[in-house]
Amino acid sequence: MDFLHIFLQKVNIFRFFTLETFTK
Repeated sequence: MDFLHIFLQKVNIFRFFTLETFTK
């Protein structure tokens, strides 16, 4: 469960980073 939560969090951060790059 904890691992899944961490994985989702990392994916969320990655998505946010990708969006930021796209915006720029």
